[in-house]
Amino acid sequence: MYSIEELNRMGQSEWKETYQANGRTVEVDCTVDIPDVSNFPVLTVQAMPPVEEPLYSALLQRYAAPKGTKLDYEFRPNDYQTVLSYADPGGWDEKAGEIPGKVTERWHSLLKYNLGGAYADNNDLSLRDAFSIAQSRLEEAFPGIELKLMDVALHDRLQNKSSGQYLREKGCYYLYCTQKLHGIPFLAPIAAAFVNYGSMPHNLYALQQRGIVYAAIYDQDSFSINSYCWKETAVLYDDVPLLSFDQVKTRLEALIMSGNIRYVYHVGLGYVQYCANENGDAPYTLAPAYVAWCEYCNDAESEPLASKDEGADIFLGNPQNFQPIIINAQTGAVHDNQSTDYSLAVAPMIIR
Repeated sequence: MYSIEELNRMGQSEWKETYQANGRTVEVDCTVDIPDVSNFPVLTVQAMPPVEEPLYSALLQRYAAPKGTKLDYEFRPNDYQTVLSYADPGGWDEKAGEIPGKVTERWHSLLKYNLGGAYADNNDLSLRDAFSIAQSRLEEAFPGIELKLMDVALHDRLQNKSSGQYLREKGCYYLYCTQKLHGIPFLAPIAAAFVNYGSMPHNLYALQQRGIVYAAIYDQDSFSINSYCWKETAVLYDDVPLLSFDQVKTRLEALIMSGNIRYVYHVGLGYVQYCANENGDAPYTLAPAYVAWCEYCNDAESEPLASKDEGADIFLGNPQNFQPIIINAQTGAVHDNQSTDYSLAVAPMIIR
């Protein structure tokens, strides 16, 4: 096993291979993200509490809607989420012709991107600028919070079907971000790895969004941010040893050859949230894991309802086919996605 510093000295792993599995070609082209930090602590966390005074009153005033506006202005903090919306045209203005059935609305995945590129419809804002806006605006409510950009979608301008007239000035970026704690990204809640939700305990199901931030960014003065953040409560261990990606890659390759994994979106080393018991109760532990977000099918024969070529992603496509494959970064054990044994949600033993 290695320290995180030793893993960084090895350099980033490149996973670029083509596999022939069950009559399909699966091409993997990923850089394995390893956090550039000096130690990898194990943490306990809780849901981020609501914003307190005097910051609460200041933000309430900042996000108050001007008289007569049709745009969305909102500051709403509670135990579940914190919402920051400023001049967001997310709702449809029917008086302006934005009528369901009479307009064309287009969404696109952005599977490959350059942070310096400007991708939104008729919008000069770069992706880096959009992410910076999300980061800085959320910091207004939670000073010092740090985000990692995970996935990107684009929402084009609404367009009148009959006349072709555009009904909005510009399109926007839709960003899926996660938190960083101690410089290490939160990559997945353990609940997201269960394919079968039928009998999942309510507490466990409700944890699927925790540690995640969604942001719709038009520009510096027009955005909407929904956050479901963690707050650190304790450091259980200051630093723990880890396996390298090359030591666990064969587990992912086995799922490709079995026909379960059809496409790999991204892979990284970071935190996965575990619970105190199979009911999804606190305390919650953030432990090290390699996480591969994949297009995942239950068996070799079934086909996903939407594929990457049709613009499928976590926002727009078929979410049950977008799954994290979670590998314990200390033991190499793979979470069984198809299991309904919710004891798999319990925090693992930590090797020190």
